[in-house]
Amino acid sequence: MGRKITGHLYKRDKLYWFRYRHGGKECRLPLKATREGYARLEMERRIAIINTDITNKCVTSCKNQSSTGVAIPLDVAWERYIASGKRPDTGSATLETYRRSFGVFLRWLKEQHPEAKTLGDITDSIAEAFHADIRAKSNPSTTNKYRNVLRLVFRVLVGNAGVNPWTDIVTLKLKTNNRRIFTADEIKTVLKMAVGEILTLCLLGRHTALRLGDCCLLDVREIDMVKRRIVRVPSKTKRKGRPVIIPIPDELYGHLVQIFHKRKSGYVCPESAATYIKDPATMTDRLQRFFRDECGIRTTKAGTGAGTGKRAVVEVGFHSFRHSWVTEALENGVDSATVHAIAGWGSPAMEKVYSHVSPEHMEQVLGVNRAPSGATIQRLSDEQLRLLSDTVCAELRNRRLIPSESNADDSTADKPVAIPA
Repeated sequence: MGRKITGHLYKRDKLYWFRYRHGGKECRLPLKATREGYARLEMERRIAIINTDITNKCVTSCKNQSSTGVAIPLDVAWERYIASGKRPDTGSATLETYRRSFGVFLRWLKEQHPEAKTLGDITDSIAEAFHADIRAKSNPSTTNKYRNVLRLVFRVLVGNAGVNPWTDIVTLKLKTNNRRIFTADEIKTVLKMAVGEILTLCLLGRHTALRLGDCCLLDVREIDMVKRRIVRVPSKTKRKGRPVIIPIPDELYGHLVQIFHKRKSGYVCPESAATYIKDPATMTDRLQRFFRDECGIRTTKAGTGAGTGKRAVVEVGFHSFRHSWVTEALENGVDSATVHAIAGWGSPAMEKVYSHVSPEHMEQVLGVNRAPSGATIQRLSDEQLRLLSDTVCAELRNRRLIPSESNADDSTADKPVAIPA
């Protein structure tokens, strides 16, 4: 067993470095820290990782110390990736997504290939089997993300010391599956059935176009009840630091007043925030069940999902609130610049993805008036049919196509009004 290492800090320009000796050679690693306290913590963490590798006899030379090749144990692989100076400078949210994806792979390995203990044990056939399993359960975009994360982690850790089994796995061609908007009746049903934090989340999604994560993690301090606006930097564009400023309409304002009576700080939806931070998928599943089971909304494309033998293709979800908001804003004449500012888009091309102009709106804009079809009339209730008949009769009298009520004889008044199909 090799002798466990110690080391010390030194500073070069503004950054701290870690210097130590192993195998009779001097090694140096950048710590990417400008403050001594942070640098010392990072140095201690790296020492622990390197000593763990020495205990497992996987450190062979100073040259491959930051990328020890195929002998890296799987249970310390992620920590080694975090410590590597060769990994890209990734934001914390993205890095957490990478960690979860790598964790899914490790759990799959324990079930399917428990004999695999190090990176070197991951063969091409194992990589292909995992890729096929993910592909059967997920859409092409998600499958590509797993492949890209694993290829990156292996590239950083393995380097030139071994073969990366993910390199030859091809990227799948993406198939766009945009969410559809909620219908007006669906929105009424959702807001009627929702209670507690689910109602708060749905109202936020309905009136702000914020994504689920931003609604769950919205802080009370980001809401200005005096100026009636929400100011938040969306999580998806957090690195750019551009806040979106969203006016608060009456329905949402009335609901938020009740919340502000209870608390002045913290998350607007604390329970949902805790769930989302722990596992975003759990929060997504909870809302999907609410839409499907309590609101009676079909959330997946017909012929997909449970009982069909095909992967579920989601058509409706919380993100549909965002599509609905954009569509209604554009239909109501809100200019594109305002829509882009509130939605927080970085590219105008996103407007094409999120806008779903309804046929009724296009007909209204183009001045197209459609008479109700016979089938439509047959579906009307007695009260709706009576109102329609009264409206048509009033218009016919106004155009003097039938006698007015004062001049109509009994025989004319008793005749039914024919409504063209």
